[in-house]
Amino acid sequence: MDGSFPHMKLEDDDDDLGNSNDSYALMDAYDSLGEGSTSPSDSNGEEEDSRDMDYGSDTGMGLTLNAAVLPSSVRCDRCGKEGVRHAFYGKEKRYCSVACSRHAPSKPSVPKVKKEALGVKAEKKSVPPPPIPTTVNGSKNKPGPFDWGVHVDTEKKEAAPVTSFKHAPMSGHWSDVAVGMKVEVLNTDCDLPSKVFWIAQVIKIAGYRAKLRYEGFEENSSLDFWCNLCTMEVHPVGWCATIGKPLVPPKTIQHKYTNWKGFLVKRLTGAKTLPGDFYTKVVESRECKFKSGMQLEVVDKCSISSMRVAVVD
Repeated sequence: MDGSFPHMKLEDDDDDLGNSNDSYALMDAYDSLGEGSTSPSDSNGEEEDSRDMDYGSDTGMGLTLNAAVLPSSVRCDRCGKEGVRHAFYGKEKRYCSVACSRHAPSKPSVPKVKKEALGVKAEKKSVPPPPIPTTVNGSKNKPGPFDWGVHVDTEKKEAAPVTSFKHAPMSGHWSDVAVGMKVEVLNTDCDLPSKVFWIAQVIKIAGYRAKLRYEGFEENSSLDFWCNLCTMEVHPVGWCATIGKPLVPPKTIQHKYTNWKGFLVKRLTGAKTLPGDFYTKVVESRECKFKSGMQLEVVDKCSISSMRVAVVD
């Protein structure tokens, strides 16, 4: 015996259970549960598969039955084993076990068809125009490198002084640089074939850079320019005299004064300039502070909460 119930004929739950024919059919089915015999109420005498029975409704006699009939048995698509559909696996209940469902063949991929093949024009993605680069002089026609001097003048910002950074080169000697001091720089407003120099005044300081204006231009800022004070392009007043180079005024103001020597003496008397050893200090400040043989305290890599003594090799 496989433990299944034999077929029986039952009426709906709303019918009266006092009917004699229905009572006999129910009692015969209950007795056959233990004896394994078929019910005499089956007029055709044919046994149906117990898998067509679904047990769910309560008859009120301790036996849960349901007269609904499930679909017929199905066959596994992989191994061919038969069984009840609700006991099968898969989205469509086509496999008898988990192993069969895992080895099920995947669905064939549908090839993608381009829109052009279907007569549909592909939409072009809009690409934003590239940003317009800015040149040194602020124009937007030709590309050029970024210039901090133009940025400071345009944004009207104040740069932090070098003395604010104790680890930076020249931080201990930057007090020698101040607005209003005089320096000797290359004269770019000249038609002479050789390099000549002229006096310029510091108008503004931003970091290591200074905005300079040629002496004699007064309030005219048309030829103002930015220059790094830590380079060899800027020299203290008197440098040209030591190497025998003449001071030539820019051609823009060349006819402004007749006695340029007297003009310079008047302007440079009592003026401040860079120290004579300024560039020696610049070179020394760029050197590494550590020397071979020095002992230092360093963090232990194996225990970052501890310190160890190390020697500079």
